[in-house]
Amino acid sequence: MRFNVEKLKALAQPMSPKEQAEFDYRNKNGEWLHLSRGIALKIHKTLRLKGISREELAGMLEISLEQVNELLSGKVNFDLKTIARIQSVLDVKIIEINFLTNSTARDNTEHFDVTLDEKTV
Repeated sequence: MRFNVEKLKALAQPMSPKEQAEFDYRNKNGEWLHLSRGIALKIHKTLRLKGISREELAGMLEISLEQVNELLSGKVNFDLKTIARIQSVLDVKIIEINFLTNSTARDNTEHFDVTLDEKTV
């Protein structure tokens, strides 16, 4: 196989301003975007298992289909109120918080673990 320097140079062009902005956004917000994708996937899975369409979910949540599509995009910074509402209408746990009391701690502080789609965070 012959190495083509010109082809490599053509592929290795600097990012456009739009690509750079997207790259910077993903780097800055990567952690919550990862969680958002996990939540969206859990909702997708639940809809499929329960035979609920996006349109039906929109009706259940009393929001537009466009808003449901945005929630399911994996790019939404979900707030707790929205997650609680979705959990309620779908009758599924998306996020579960278990409060644990550390009896060995001197200050008796409470600790908790958060489970997102069967993974402990």
